[in-house]
Amino acid sequence: MKVICSREEYMEARRSAVAVGYFDGMHIGHAELIRVMKREAEENGLAAVLLTFDMRSLRPDGKGAKDLITRDQKLRLARESGVDYYVELRFNEVRDLLPEEFSAQILGSQFLKAAVVCSGTDFRFGRNRSGSAGDLADLGAANGFRSIAVEEVCIGGEAVSTTLIKEKIQKGEIGAVNRMLGYPYQLEGTVIHGNHLAHGMGFPTANITLPEEIVSPRRGVYLSQTVIGDRKYRSITNIGVRPTVTDDVEPTAETHILDFDEDLYGQKILLLLYEFIRPEQRFSSADELIETVKDNIRYARTAQLPD
Repeated sequence: MKVICSREEYMEARRSAVAVGYFDGMHIGHAELIRVMKREAEENGLAAVLLTFDMRSLRPDGKGAKDLITRDQKLRLARESGVDYYVELRFNEVRDLLPEEFSAQILGSQFLKAAVVCSGTDFRFGRNRSGSAGDLADLGAANGFRSIAVEEVCIGGEAVSTTLIKEKIQKGEIGAVNRMLGYPYQLEGTVIHGNHLAHGMGFPTANITLPEEIVSPRRGVYLSQTVIGDRKYRSITNIGVRPTVTDDVEPTAETHILDFDEDLYGQKILLLLYEFIRPEQRFSSADELIETVKDNIRYARTAQLPD
C-alpha cells in the first residue's frame, strides 16, 4: 500500500476504484464499503484507492471531537484491507470546494481518475456538506465515473456508526464495540515508567498513556490480550487513575501480563480489549485491592477469548 498525502504524489496511470469517507474506526460498515470498492477494482483492472481526510488541522492542541482510533491504527488497518493506495488529503484543502469542483478536481481526471466511486448512503461532501450520495451519482456521469452508494450495516437493529461505537466505548460495552468494529478494540503505546506500586504488590504492570486524540474508554478493569511483537499474552488492563494508591488525574492504561516477566520499558505494545470486568473503584485498604486483583487474574486465566 502506498500512502499519498498530496495531489502531486499520485502518479498512477490506471483509472481507479475509490472508496471515499473519513473511515474513523475502520468498522464493519467501512469494511463493507472497501470490499465493494475492491470487487470493482479487481473486476475492471482498476487501482484500489481509499480516499480519506486529515482532520487534525481542525483540532489544535488536541481540542475538539475525539477520534475512535489513532492515525497509525487507521493506516495499519487500511494496509491489512489490501488497498493499493491510501490517499489522505488535508481537509482544509478540500473543505471549500463545491460538490462539482470536488468531483472534477479530486475524483475525476485531474487527480484520481476514478472509474467507480463507492460511498456510504449518508456521505456528504463539498462546501458546507452540500453534496449528497445522490448528487455524487449525477456528478459522476459528468466526470466519467459510476457512483455506488453502499448501504449501512446493522447489528441487532442498530446501524453501525462511529458515533454509536464511541458511545459504547465510553459505557464499557466492549463486546458490542468489537462486534461493530469486526476486530478487538485496540490501544497502542510505548511502555513508560510508573511509580512501581503494582510491582511492589506482586503484580508488575506495563503502563502506556492514552492517546490524546482518541475517545477514552470507561474507567475500569478489562479482560485483554497484550501483543508484543508477534506474541500474544493474556492480561488484565486497568484504565484509569488508580484512586486507591495514587492521586493522578490523567488516566493511563496499566496492564498486568499473565506469566510474563520481561523488561518492556521503551517498547511499543498493543492492547486488545475483550470484556469489561469491573469499574474503577477506591478500596478501603491495599489488602482489599490485592485480593480483588487476584480474583481478576484468576478470571483472566480461564475466560474464553475469541479465536
